[in-house]
This record gives sequence, C-alpha cells and structure tokens, in this order.
Amino acid sequence: MSQPDAWRRESVALALGLSFICLIGLWAGLVLEFLAVGLAGYLVWHLRQMHYFTRWLDSPKNCPPPAAVGIWRPLLQGVDALRDRGRKRKRKLSRMLGRFQESTGALPDATIVLDDKGQVEWYNGAARGMLGLSRRRGKGK
Repeated sequence: MSQPDAWRRESVALALGLSFICLIGLWAGLVLEFLAVGLAGYLVWHLRQMHYFTRWLDSPKNCPPPAAVGIWRPLLQGVDALRDRGRKRKRKLSRMLGRFQESTGALPDATIVLDDKGQVEWYNGAARGMLGLSRRRGKGK
C-alpha cells in the first residue's frame, strides 16, 4: 500500500469511526463526551504504536514490530526496505574488502592500510615479515 493510499484509508476510517461514535453519542445524549473518548482512544492507540515502533527501532531482534496497519504500514515497510538495503550494502562491502585483502595479501610487496589518524588498520604478510608486525603489536601503531 502506498503512502497516499494509507493516509486516505486512515482518514476515511477515522471519519467513519467518529461518525459512528457521534451517532452513539446522539442516542445517549452525550455527543461531546463520546467524541472526546473516541478521539482519546485514537490518540492512545497511536501513542502506543509509536512506543512499540521506537522500541523496535532500538532493539529489532528483541522486540516485535508494531502492528502494520493504517498509516503505520508504509512506515514499517520503508524501515524494512532501508534495513534490507543496508544489509546488502554491508555484504557487498565485506566481499569487496575480502577481495582487496586477498589480492594485496598475494603481493610480494609490503602493503599497509592506515586509518584516518595514520594508525595501522591492516597489513599483508610481506609487511608483517619486513616490518616485524604482529597482531598484538601491529594494529593501531
């Protein structure tokens, strides 16, 4: 469901729900009171959804996502799509890094990768032998 469709459906559902509540309020002679209770219930439901949504964002493995209904569906679908893209990008970068390390590891020349602070991030076997680097002594130097 697209975002405009979700908003349209949410607006229609809200209008129908409030109309129904107003009819019951008319029958009971308490239109404003019923309308206030209905709107408060609607607000509480969305606040609850927001609470579950933020909990899910903070800890997606431990908390289930909120119910994907109404205007919440496109939001949850968008977050899922972003997470999928991030996972794919991470896998791609990991494969590229692996190929880089594999190719530079086969070089007979010493190769050292420095981070933005000039500290050793990675080195190949030739650099280890030539400069006497080890896992314990090499990284971060």
